[in-house]
Amino acid sequence: MHLSTVHKGTIWYEINILGKSSHCGNAQLGIDAAHAAAETIVRLKKNVEALSYHHDIFGKPSLSVGTIHGGDKTNMVAGSVRLELDFRLVPPMSAEEADKLVQQSVSEGCEVVGADFSAEHYGYARPPIESNKEAEVIERLQTAYEQTLGSQMKEAGFPAYTDVSMIGLKTGMRDLIVFGPGNLEQAHAIDEYVEVEQIEACTKVLSSLMQV
Repeated sequence: MHLSTVHKGTIWYEINILGKSSHCGNAQLGIDAAHAAAETIVRLKKNVEALSYHHDIFGKPSLSVGTIHGGDKTNMVAGSVRLELDFRLVPPMSAEEADKLVQQSVSEGCEVVGADFSAEHYGYARPPIESNKEAEVIERLQTAYEQTLGSQMKEAGFPAYTDVSMIGLKTGMRDLIVFGPGNLEQAHAIDEYVEVEQIEACTKVLSSLMQV
């Protein structure tokens, strides 16, 4: 039930690291893709942490390794590893800067053992987006909220990504808001729920918004 006028950027990457499999008895004949993946992750985290960006609401950018798949069996050097990365950008960081950081980090990590790699976008690259703070819809929603609930609406950023921001990216329009019931801390968790009171309050605010 907060007013959100700024989104973190969300860019997913698929990283494929190609080494050379061998029997672990002759590990020196292989190229350990798992080792390269480990070195890559360390460099990714280090390079993201070194970024100078610090947003008033979101703080620093962050990068998470969502999945790791690789290797064939315990007694074989891993010939390949696949990583899926989630990079969360804060304004004003660009998608181009994120791409450069990822490419550099993976290149450095794979160079340690001489592995090859590819780093590609996984899904649609979604940079950070900020709303026009002078948009009429923002003032109207604030008025509707105060008239309906008798208090001032809190403002916050939205660390996830929504259809609102995709509309903004596709159209160039910045008269955008995110508002509704629920708590993002419960997202993608077991027993996710929304309080009935928030649903009812949101319905009243949106009904009032249509009449403001």
